[in-house]
Amino acid sequence: MSFLCPKCKTYRLEIVESIKVEPGPNDDDKLIQIVRCSCGFEGIAIYEESRRGADDAVNHMGYFVPENKTTELEKAIKNKENINVRDFTINRETGYSYDRFEMEL
Repeated sequence: MSFLCPKCKTYRLEIVESIKVEPGPNDDDKLIQIVRCSCGFEGIAIYEESRRGADDAVNHMGYFVPENKTTELEKAIKNKENINVRDFTINRETGYSYDRFEMEL
């Protein structure tokens, strides 16, 4: 399954690594993912799914992050470390979230 790459605007963005993490108070399933495109773009995505109430709700957002964040996440996944999503989606210097993009099919 390919997504729209926010850099080259083609449907070549792929999920290359994915791991289930602790869901938040409003979701039942949560995954953190590394996404890459053949144009050289790479980022991090968060997939959240809630099955509460009458309808299922899905939120799938990508984050523009520095390259060292994807490398750090890749190592954490391979080492089966406990992963805190905020460590990969919040800029430690500013305290703000990295810019986001829609994970568009």
